[in-house]
Amino acid sequence: MNNNEFNQIILSWKKYAELVNQDFVYHYTDIDGLIGIIQNNELWLSERNYMNDVNDEKFIEAYIKKYFNNSLNWEGSAVQRHLTPPENQFIFSTSLESDSVHNWICYGANGAFSIEFDRNKLIEFFREVSCADYFTYGKVLYTDDGIEQLLDEILNTFKELFFEKINSVVFDRDNSTQQKEFQKFYKHFYSMIKQKGHACEAEYRFLIKKEKELFFRTKNGRPVPFIKVKVEDQKLPITKILVGPYDKSDITIRSLELLLKQTGYNNIPIVQSSLNMR
Repeated sequence: MNNNEFNQIILSWKKYAELVNQDFVYHYTDIDGLIGIIQNNELWLSERNYMNDVNDEKFIEAYIKKYFNNSLNWEGSAVQRHLTPPENQFIFSTSLESDSVHNWICYGANGAFSIEFDRNKLIEFFREVSCADYFTYGKVLYTDDGIEQLLDEILNTFKELFFEKINSVVFDRDNSTQQKEFQKFYKHFYSMIKQKGHACEAEYRFLIKKEKELFFRTKNGRPVPFIKVKVEDQKLPITKILVGPYDKSDITIRSLELLLKQTGYNNIPIVQSSLNMR
């Protein structure tokens, strides 16, 4: 495969990784999460392998085994090493939907909020905190979005370009443009897959790979590792806060106004969800 053919393949794949034409994304959280983000001027990113999406990784692994006619001994293989992204990948999850019934239900009746972020400014924020480490972002792809066809194309390209060389020491040291472009897209693709049952979340992810001090929070009775990211000399690009449909109290809005004023987040509107839920 020559470079022109390979470049055409990469260009066709990038349609799956294209950014949406939307200026804002929305992070759903509870009251403790909201106060922490505002008071500390920081975001928490959960380690990818400890989120509730572990079956999405199994879906890709199973498809790779199927592609190689179940003859591949996946565990510990060179193919696994090159087709599984590394550890220390951390995700900040947002949604393309500002006022979503599904997302409100997930955060319950005891204070749920949707924080609106300027998407482009949030991208720049993560570029700055991720420094030279890997960073990607984009719309999550669900398993009914033509994923199997794309996986076939990716694995066909991988097999043609690299499979015969993958056990070679030379391959591990290969810095060719083809290998770097392939790995860059594949890492993005691998990190943006979820099962079709989650499609109602309309998730938009920001993912960084970074060696950083780990913290732990609890979710569903188990510890989840995460990192804290912040930029000291600027505020987070928050543009609006939406109060969930379970809380119709004016007290909530007034107290949030005090919180924003005290922490220097000026001129940020606080609005009520348009939904009626109980």
